[in-house]
Amino acid sequence: MDLTKCNLLNFVWFSILLIFVLITVKLYNPRKLLLAKNIPGPKGWLILWLFFDYINGSKNFSIRMIEIYKIYSQDKIIFKFWLGPLMCVVPTTPEDIKTLLLHPKVQKKGLFYKTMRETFLGEGLTTNNNLAKWHKHRKIVSSSLNNNKMKSFIQIFYEEANILSNMILDISNKESNECEISVPISLTTMKIIKKSVFGNDISMKNEKYDFTVVKCIQTLMMIVEYRIRNLWYLNKSLFKWSAMGKIEERCKKEFLTYIDCLMGMQDKELNKFESYTKSNLKDSSKNGHKIQSIMDSIVENSSGMTYKNIRDETSTLIGAGQDTTAFTNTCVIFHLAYHQDIQHKVFEEQEVIFSTGDYNRQPTYDDLNKMKYLERVIKETLRINPPVQLITRDIEEEIDMGNYILPADSQLFVYIGYLHRSSLYYKDPKSFNPDNFLPETCKNRHPYAFLPFSGGPRNCIGNKFAMLQMKTIISTLIRKNIFFPSQRYSSPTELQFKYSITTKFANDCFVKIKSRQLM
Repeated sequence: MDLTKCNLLNFVWFSILLIFVLITVKLYNPRKLLLAKNIPGPKGWLILWLFFDYINGSKNFSIRMIEIYKIYSQDKIIFKFWLGPLMCVVPTTPEDIKTLLLHPKVQKKGLFYKTMRETFLGEGLTTNNNLAKWHKHRKIVSSSLNNNKMKSFIQIFYEEANILSNMILDISNKESNECEISVPISLTTMKIIKKSVFGNDISMKNEKYDFTVVKCIQTLMMIVEYRIRNLWYLNKSLFKWSAMGKIEERCKKEFLTYIDCLMGMQDKELNKFESYTKSNLKDSSKNGHKIQSIMDSIVENSSGMTYKNIRDETSTLIGAGQDTTAFTNTCVIFHLAYHQDIQHKVFEEQEVIFSTGDYNRQPTYDDLNKMKYLERVIKETLRINPPVQLITRDIEEEIDMGNYILPADSQLFVYIGYLHRSSLYYKDPKSFNPDNFLPETCKNRHPYAFLPFSGGPRNCIGNKFAMLQMKTIISTLIRKNIFFPSQRYSSPTELQFKYSITTKFANDCFVKIKSRQLM
């Protein structure tokens, strides 16, 4: 049976289930339907087509949603749509988004994060809906990402950036100078996060598995999206018997075995973890290790945390952090290749910062803070190509938003990608323009019009780490190389993406590269 027939059959069966569910909702939750009726949104056949496009992963779903979003965002109102039995509420203004992301009854992650929790991230900060435990763990992990700790990681960032620079030169085509950059950047980002989380010595012992685990993470992310697209597979018991369920089980085992090895628990009993790890901390201090890993810091402050708690947090740092920062690093280089004037300005800033002493030295924390133009370039990349297009939250109780009352047990959808490309907040939003992040421009724009790291209490805890890492990598690459457009794309808009839990490249990402020493 081909995929089209299979999807059609799935649609027929799920439509029967949907009718049953909707009848049940109508009989047992009339309040929700009454409140929903007052909120504007698509109706009739459009709801059915939205749903059909959604479960088939059709590009038409995104196209239709963009059209719907534009209509209601121009009027600056909240709208709703239905995905089968799920009622989804979409705020379109930064002020409404801020109100809802800060609301105490909208702090639990949405239904779709449940699949990430079950698939491979466990109860880490990204997915944990036990808010008391989440708050406690966030404080512990935050303490491991303080400024002094991040300053010590710059050495790791710079060492790996140098290796990356040599790697992409080596693998580039000697005639055309073309190079596929997403894979080497992804591997470099994995090594950086792994060394920062687990320590340099431990990471080096497992480097041969890095590529396998990067592919494993990508597969698990794809499976998360598959379950979200096929709403009946949100049921864990049903999904585990499917073909994809078997693949998930294998990849999850590989990923967690990898994390266990890095945590030093390959052949140790889990209940001995705390004493084992703390003895390792004492040994490492005796050996004069200067860079304390994130996990070491978490363990030192992990009062009441179990081995599984710590593994879930480190899995989240690896699984979620690697994917998003690798994507952004790649996109920055791609945009600089296609905007030579902007790349030249980035290079000029580097020349000023490194004007004295060794031009190729490791950047200091102060150097990175002086890279204001590069920071604007990175932020503009995050605006044009946000690594996370959509965030969701559970609306636990009814919320009065003035003109409407949002029903309890509905899903909040914040479309970051649509928000970032709105002409209401950005002039000529399709153009790549770092001046969108000049201080005076930012001052006159609502802060919640730019949400690459989410917003509210559950924003991304690693945003400063990510920015320092990206600045170090991009500045090192630009000081050593010049990037040019690949002949594969006549314009930057021809680079294709896939939109799921995180944004990914539909195929590869090519640029041309030349060493500045040879120019």
